[in-house]
Amino acid sequence: MAMYKLELPISIEREGNWFIAICEPFNVVSRGKSEESAVENLKEALELFLNDEDVLRQYSTKIKKFVVPKKEQYVSVEIHDWEDTAPIRSGSL
Repeated sequence: MAMYKLELPISIEREGNWFIAICEPFNVVSRGKSEESAVENLKEALELFLNDEDVLRQYSTKIKKFVVPKKEQYVSVEIHDWEDTAPIRSGSL
C-alpha cells in the first residue's frame, strides 16, 4: 500500500490554559498545553482519522486536494508585512 504526504491547513486558538489546533477541511480538532503539543496531538488525530477505510472513501476527493506530489519537494517559509492584493495564479511564477 502506498503512503502519501498531505499538506493540511490548520489554525491555533487559545482557550484558557489550552491551545486548540483545528484542521477545518476535515473538522478535526485537538488540544495541548502548548502550541507544539496541540499541533502534535492534531497530527496524531488526523493520521488516525484519515487512515480509516470509510473516511478514505468518503473524503477521497478532498484528500486529493492536499496530496503533495511524490517528485516535488516543498519548503515552508514565512513572509511578513505582505498584503494579498492580487490572486496568485498557477503558472504565474
